[in-house]
Amino acid sequence: MPVPDPAHLLEQAEGLAAAPAEGQPRDADLRRTISTAYYAIFHAILTAAADLFVGAAKQTTSLYGLAYRSVNHQKVREVCREVAKPIPSDRYKPYVLADATVLLQAKRYEADYNPLFAATRTDVDILLKQARKALDDLQSATEEQRSLFLGLLLFEPRANP
Repeated sequence: MPVPDPAHLLEQAEGLAAAPAEGQPRDADLRRTISTAYYAIFHAILTAAADLFVGAAKQTTSLYGLAYRSVNHQKVREVCREVAKPIPSDRYKPYVLADATVLLQAKRYEADYNPLFAATRTDVDILLKQARKALDDLQSATEEQRSLFLGLLLFEPRANP
């Protein structure tokens, strides 16, 4: 089974958000746009982590699947909240990715589960731009920054005794 392509997920999200020939996008389409934008980031993170620690050439192996599936939404949220905190050094960049991931995950939860949530086209457009910036941030981070960030997702740090 191929790994989901984050760019394709964002294209799908943008298509859902596009206004039909007449009228406004449906609420269901705006909600799915938010959810799909979050999943584009989530799968980009999982792919980057598995590629780094197992190897992109091994995407069809059990080990790759294990690394890919070892990270859950809660862990992503926890690590991103830590990375997004202001610190004097940039050792845990990418900040844009972390901020956008936390925001989009919260919005995805609202869009998927809160019947009172009302998405607007303007809000959705802003979230889509943030998702694109987050993917760019993941790609433009230095190898060390990316490795540190992804390593925090896969490996639990332990305090020194």
